[in-house]
Amino acid sequence: MRRKLIQLGTTLIVTLCIWGHVSELFDHWDNTFRTGYDIEYSTVIVVVVAGAVIALAHLLVNVIRSDALTNNREVGDAFNTGGLVDPSGRGSSFIEDQGITGSITSILSNTAINSVRFQVSTRGAVLRTADQTAPSISIAGLVDFGRPYNGNENRRENHYELNDVASAAKGRHLLSFGGDLDWIREKVASYDGFGAVYIFPTLDTFLSGQPDEYRQVFANPNTDFTAPRYSGFLQDHWTVTNHLTIDGGLRY
Repeated sequence: MRRKLIQLGTTLIVTLCIWGHVSELFDHWDNTFRTGYDIEYSTVIVVVVAGAVIALAHLLVNVIRSDALTNNREVGDAFNTGGLVDPSGRGSSFIEDQGITGSITSILSNTAINSVRFQVSTRGAVLRTADQTAPSISIAGLVDFGRPYNGNENRRENHYELNDVASAAKGRHLLSFGGDLDWIREKVASYDGFGAVYIFPTLDTFLSGQPDEYRQVFANPNTDFTAPRYSGFLQDHWTVTNHLTIDGGLRY
């Protein structure tokens, strides 16, 4: 629904802009027609400019669009929902995916074409336990309660990608070359294990305060790194004869 609203709003704005310019051009054409001068020249101007702004509107509507826009929210029972887990050990989650993609294809000449594509996308995930303070208590085969060992986490992953491919025909050769840049950033705050967990083999050991096992994590919970990736290629499609073609190239 949100994507449709974005497209509708963009289309409306661009249409209003186009209408204003086209109206001015037609007014100019009408005045020229009345005076009897440069009718043919003015007609060409109207047709060319109107076609250009309509093409620009089509480009904007296709570029400014959301191809992936989802949100999912689960409160209370998003994870740790086993039969032995107390509600204090369960948690909530929020996951979102958003992205914008676009492409521009240009005909450079009768024998050359170029295509540019881009993508900007982001994914976020937040996990939050019901109990944020108490340690996790596990009584084997009986019950688990308190802050769970896993479940408090905040993740954000961003993708930025730019791709360009060009092709040109020359004689019996069809040359193609291009490149791709993909930049990824990962930012995580994970607090798994920071609240500690006490494991008791029986109810009696729990009542007497004698855990069989204790685990807790002490570290920096934050991680922030980037991972750029580059690629490129050059290839030739050579039509040697009507019955023989040879393809060769380089890729990185």
